Amino acid sequence: MDVNVTGILTAQQDVKCDGSMTVRRDILLTNGDVAEDFDVAEIGLQPGTVLCVTDEESLHPCDREYDTRVVGVIAGEGALRPAIVLGRSQASATRAPVALTGRVNCRVDASVNPIVTGDLLTTSARVGYAMRADPHRGPGAIIGKALRSLSNGCGVIPILVALQ
Repeated sequence: MDVNVTGILTAQQDVKCDGSMTVRRDILLTNGDVAEDFDVAEIGLQPGTVLCVTDEESLHPCDREYDTRVVGVIAGEGALRPAIVLGRSQASATRAPVALTGRVNCRVDASVNPIVTGDLLTTSARVGYAMRADPHRGPGAIIGKALRSLSNGCGVIPILVALQ
């Protein structure tokens, strides 16, 4: 059965569609990234944590510099929530939405090198954190681009996830 909705649809509850949906105009999503639910190796990982894949296809916090197994950042840190979550079947303590592209808040370590807006980021030796990447050393291990600076120490900054 086709349902034709014109104008603005305002829903105060969840909307479920068990069939196909065709949209002829814009879809406006107010949040910042496209995430996918993944199995994680540890329960209770915090949003903003940088993750790498294991041989068993589960994810764990990155723990070494320039790790080419990097896959994304746990979505939902601060005010930035995922706009789209792929592969969500049910909520589970062993699954987490991982930002694969878009804007997400990320834990970063600037204790060795300051991070400047526009810097490429890679995995750091600090568990679950990103750091500024050396562009000559980073191919295959880049998680994204810094959207804000951090002069020293550890903190959380918005980044544009763009795996390279």
